[in-house]
Amino acid sequence: MKTKWLLISLLGGLALVLGTGLALGGWSDNVQAQAPDAPAVGPGWLFATVDDDGDPDSTSSSLVLDGDDTPHIAYHVVTGDAVRYAVLDGAAWLSETVATSAVGPILAFDSSGDPHIAFTQRGPNAIYAQKAGASWVTDTVELTAAAGDIALDGADNPRILQWRMGPPMVGGGLKYSVWTGGWDIQVVEAEWWKDGAGFSLALDGSDEPHVAYNVVDFDAVYYAVLSGTTWIRETVVLSGLMPSLVLDSAGDSHMVYTHRGPWAEYAYQVASGWVTERIDSEPSVSPALALDEFDNPHVAYCDPRPRPVGDGLKYAYRTASGWVIEEIEWIACADPQLALDSLGNPHISFYDLENDRIRYAHWATEQVTGTIGTGGGTIASESDNTILNIPQDTFTATVVVTHTPLFVGSTPPAADLLGIGHAFDVTAVFEGSGGEAQPAPGETVTVTVGYTDEERGVVVEDTLALYSWDGNDWVLEPTSQVDTGANTVTATPGHFSIWAVLGDTHRVFLPLVQQSY
Repeated sequence: MKTKWLLISLLGGLALVLGTGLALGGWSDNVQAQAPDAPAVGPGWLFATVDDDGDPDSTSSSLVLDGDDTPHIAYHVVTGDAVRYAVLDGAAWLSETVATSAVGPILAFDSSGDPHIAFTQRGPNAIYAQKAGASWVTDTVELTAAAGDIALDGADNPRILQWRMGPPMVGGGLKYSVWTGGWDIQVVEAEWWKDGAGFSLALDGSDEPHVAYNVVDFDAVYYAVLSGTTWIRETVVLSGLMPSLVLDSAGDSHMVYTHRGPWAEYAYQVASGWVTERIDSEPSVSPALALDEFDNPHVAYCDPRPRPVGDGLKYAYRTASGWVIEEIEWIACADPQLALDSLGNPHISFYDLENDRIRYAHWATEQVTGTIGTGGGTIASESDNTILNIPQDTFTATVVVTHTPLFVGSTPPAADLLGIGHAFDVTAVFEGSGGEAQPAPGETVTVTVGYTDEERGVVVEDTLALYSWDGNDWVLEPTSQVDTGANTVTATPGHFSIWAVLGDTHRVFLPLVQQSY
């Protein structure tokens, strides 16, 4: 499926909130800019400028979505050499200063929706900041150290990775700090850390830490877990750097990193060790990883090559047949950060090297909602060419029906079947009570999905059919029929669900190229 990329840039330039000390904050005067419009026809990527006050120290941004899928970004700006925090408030980005003479922020949210940030104060010193009302309150984690990552445990206490320069005899090494009323600092790796490298921290369901990192002198990516009071370390891959670590729903570890070459690689943990895969055959750097609710990996990364050879900002997701790669926008970029919203749509913050700007991109879909009475009606979604015809007496009372196109990479895995870019969720609630609604027993709706030959690709056309997701597997809708002349798939199911048009390729997929270490 050929994707249409849309570009809309908000006005940049957010005013600086002046102030120093332990308590900084207060929203700045924000630029009231027109909100990015949803795509008129078809889903697509929308872009916005968060702040145009960047420099080479601004390459490290940090993105988190809150419970309402609102993006929050921590980043560095030139003016005041400051770490700033911004939130998208409808039509404008609201920003405030967290600390001056500071770089490298990493953002996390607690269970109450309050932000916490770890960053490096010039010196360097590893600093922790927490939003308290309208102000930021900061605390020093360790002197002569640089912050690497932050995670919050089940009690919302911060856990921080930091590295301290110098040999082990003077306290150098990678450290893990836990807030217990003071900072309990443990040594993960006692090596001479002359230069900053990649650090990534994840907590499992028991709040046990998992750490991915690389040591520049050893030119390798390592993985460490805390067993009792001892850190157990293993090598994931040689010639790697800048790992990004995520745990899946079973607590197993997944990571991406830049292999020297350079190219982005993905690694996941199995009983016998680590299995690695190259994501993109083209040069690629600074990958960021997220897993959707079905544990499918998604990766945002940059092509470092200049125009016209390079591809700029790119996005990849993994299917049963391999990695699907999309070129989002040609722009010289650095340090993309990735988060998935409640629908599985990707959101990315990144540094625009050409224009010294912090930017934000997200995949926008067009929901269609309609009120359907007992007399029936029609819901038509132009964006994904889907029509729902709801006959008279399908429902026993008036309902509100919502059709939501889904980002293809965030749909449940389809085993040996292949999607063609048409996946959507159909829900209904009773208008009066708001309770979930389904068609009455014995009643059906007609679902018609149109597709193009380009979307169909390698799928054998007469195998196309509508499938529903039952929570564990894709189930063939027995009434599904394909009209190869009209390029439509039609079915008359008796229930609403997550749906997808899937088909067979009659091909045998060879195993992905893998390496175990």
